[in-house]
Order: sequence, then structure tokens, then C-alpha cells
Amino acid sequence: MTLQVETYECAETASEPIEACEEAIRLAEEMGLGGQIQMIRPSDGEAPAARCPYREMTKDELFMYQVLCPASVKVAEYSRSPIPLRVLQVLSHARSLELFSDFYVWDKASQVLKEPVLVAYDKNEYSWDRKLYILARWGEELETPSVLLKRAIGVMRERLKSGVDSVARQADSLRCRVDSYTDEEIVTAGPAASISIRSPIT
Repeated sequence: MTLQVETYECAETASEPIEACEEAIRLAEEMGLGGQIQMIRPSDGEAPAARCPYREMTKDELFMYQVLCPASVKVAEYSRSPIPLRVLQVLSHARSLELFSDFYVWDKASQVLKEPVLVAYDKNEYSWDRKLYILARWGEELETPSVLLKRAIGVMRERLKSGVDSVARQADSLRCRVDSYTDEEIVTAGPAASISIRSPIT
């Protein structure tokens, strides 16, 4: 069985020497490229040894992988399947940059999706907008992002429908309970009496 691997590093940035990083910083500052400067220079103002060669997860990627790969395991503890050599190389490189604090493998909870994903968290552990980076994914067959997104949306749609069914069952149960109340119980409850369902969908 041959596993397919997809990595997400920018080849040019991943291999650039420190001088190239310094040049990139100088040019970004000269041209006022605030977004690039923010990526290169952390909030403490000290430039890292290299620009981050990996990109943040997109909103769609975050949604689809959290839905399809709900099992999140620290990479040091991951043992569900062998991690391919190429992914180990990416992990080793990402660790050497000292830009990330945590590395996780997001994996399926079942055999529905056979594509684990390697992700990294930045060092802003206490920030509300902590950044999440996608480093690599692997599997017997890697489906396109559009297919994965469609599948994740389908899974969520079924979950929501199941929630609606649960609420309907609760409503039926409550209706029967109300029908079973005696006149005295209703009078005792008073004109402010009410009944509600706590929905599992939040």
C-alpha cells in the first residue's frame, strides 16, 4: 500500500537562508506591508530566524477537518497509523523553526475518512485568535478540498437533522405530559406556568 502525501510548505520560503529572510523583512518594512511584517515579526518585535513557510488553515479547511477528523492527538502520542517519512521530515523542519508550540494529528473517529492531517499551533497560547497552520495530510487516496468540504457539509446537515428529530421527540413527550395533567395541577401551576424544551442544537 502506497500512501499519498500532500504538504503545505512554500518551497521558496522553506529553503531561504537567514540573509533572504532579512531582505524580506527590509523590503516589507520599506513598502509598508503590514500583513507581511506581522507574519515575519512577532508581537515582541524580535524577528524570528526564518519566515514561516507554512500557511494558516483557511476557514473551509478548519471546518471540514474539524468535522471529518474530530480525533485530535498530540503528534508525540499518535499511534493510529504510521506517519509517512515525508510528513516526519515536514514535522522535523517545522519544529526546528521554533515558531510553533504544539503539533497535532487530526484523525478520523472512524474509517469514513482515511486522511490524517498534521497541524501546528502558534506560540500565542493565551490569545483568543491563536493561529492554526496546516502542514501536511496523507492517505491511500487524497480527495480534493471541494469534495471534502461537500462531505463535511453533508455530515453536519445530518447531525442537525438528527438534532431536530430529537427535539420533535421531546416535544411529543411534553405534549403527552401536558395532556396528562389534571385540572387541579394546571390551576395550581398558575397563569404564569410554561413548559420548554432545551434544544441540543446550540
